[in-house]
Amino acid sequence: MNKKDQPVGNEAPQYNVIPFIEQLAFDASVKADENQVNVQFSLTNEADEAVILGFSSSQLYEITIVNEAGETVYKYSEGQMFAQSLTTKELQPGDKLEAEELVEKELPDGQYEVRMTFLVATINDQPLESRPFQITKPFAIGEEVESNPDTGPEQEAANENSSQAGVSLDMVGEVFRNFTLTGENGQYKVTGEANVREGKFYYSVDDGHNVLVESKAVEVEKAAPDWSEFTIQMDIPKDKLPEQGALVMTIYQLDENGQPVNLNYVPLENFG
Repeated sequence: MNKKDQPVGNEAPQYNVIPFIEQLAFDASVKADENQVNVQFSLTNEADEAVILGFSSSQLYEITIVNEAGETVYKYSEGQMFAQSLTTKELQPGDKLEAEELVEKELPDGQYEVRMTFLVATINDQPLESRPFQITKPFAIGEEVESNPDTGPEQEAANENSSQAGVSLDMVGEVFRNFTLTGENGQYKVTGEANVREGKFYYSVDDGHNVLVESKAVEVEKAAPDWSEFTIQMDIPKDKLPEQGALVMTIYQLDENGQPVNLNYVPLENFG
């Protein structure tokens, strides 16, 4: 992370949180049988500096299990009470924030997905516009987990390692690909390919402090499992561009609860 110039007077220092998001490694594992599901996940600070994670309540994480019909069969926070006060966790380089839950619940045979989310609201006091620390992993009761026929050995290895920040593991490399970027000084063209549900995804642009482009929907020709090319043209007024810092585009989908998932970060330009 590069700090901007030292503040003048009482101005607070500003940070670019994107490098920290990218260097917080998300690991996860799920072990299940018909009587219980053991869920373990963690965030490891792989940066060279300490990072302070802020949470809007005493609830640090959420776990949701859905069946193959998309019905929620378990939600960690359901029926629980959490203190509605700011909670912070400081991670020194190499430190790890861990979560583990043993879900003792009888589940019928079938395919399931468990979504694990660290509910990080701020990094070093800088607010996040989305939920980048989220992973979705499939598991099965009484049968083998269905495999994606388009998933090759590299993706299989990624799922086994379970190390990825800010994206659903079962969709790593299978939602967005082949990004290209041209342009400068507020005028940018981003092209790529998307494999998205309902043929729709979203994007926004920020400088790590201010949102320059609010969330916008992009519709592509075909929905998943087909790939479709897309082109996004942006014209950001020069008076809105930062004097210093990084301009970053976030491309993502929305889940059934309207929460961002499968986030991808596209650096547009560095200033100053």
